[in-house]
Amino acid sequence: MKRSPIFLLTIILLLLPTLACGGISQLPEVDEVAGQAAEAATKAADLAATAVIVAEQAADTAATAAASDQAQNLEATAVAAATAVSTIELPDTNALKEKFAAIQPDENGNITVTVTDDEMNQAIQAKQAAAEQAGQENLVQNMVVTFTGGNIVLTGSITSPIAAQLTVVFRPYVADGILQFEVVSATIGSLTVPSAVLASTESTLNNTLTDAMGYMPANITLQDVSMGEGTMTITGHKQ
Repeated sequence: MKRSPIFLLTIILLLLPTLACGGISQLPEVDEVAGQAAEAATKAADLAATAVIVAEQAADTAATAAASDQAQNLEATAVAAATAVSTIELPDTNALKEKFAAIQPDENGNITVTVTDDEMNQAIQAKQAAAEQAGQENLVQNMVVTFTGGNIVLTGSITSPIAAQLTVVFRPYVADGILQFEVVSATIGSLTVPSAVLASTESTLNNTLTDAMGYMPANITLQDVSMGEGTMTITGHKQ
């Protein structure tokens, strides 16, 4: 049967809702795909955040390792510096002691030992350096002795009561078997030399020689001391 155009148009209009409904029935599938995409995006974001945290932890670990290496380097430097300081050689302190330790009485029990002012100065400088390292104050700095004119001429610098050059002249002598020192003169500009400074210089001489003479053979009594140019000769007798 032949259908008129109007009839066909009517049929098409009636079918449109059905077609529309059929299209709408496909939306849940679209929503599911969209949900999966959103979930994947969320997971990707979580992974990215995790990656950032891991990167920060790695940076912290690297910084800690670098700090540890730096601390080890500093420690190694400190140890090296301490080793360098410990290996610094002070003036020879043994020459004077060895000289007295090597004394051998002759067949009559007599001993003779000659000390140079160089040997004395080495021992004095070592004592002053040791005192400074121990945190002790040396009242007289740069102390030097010269054996001349029958005396011991000691020079040095002081900073109190004024900054000035000090010169003290000692005459050594032996009394009751003991080496002693008499002050012949002491000058420090136009001022009177403080008693503490004099005591310090005399103590330095006494201690330096007493320490060295402690290495002599036992039971030796000193008898005399004589001065030459640059030398001091001590004689004694073994009891």
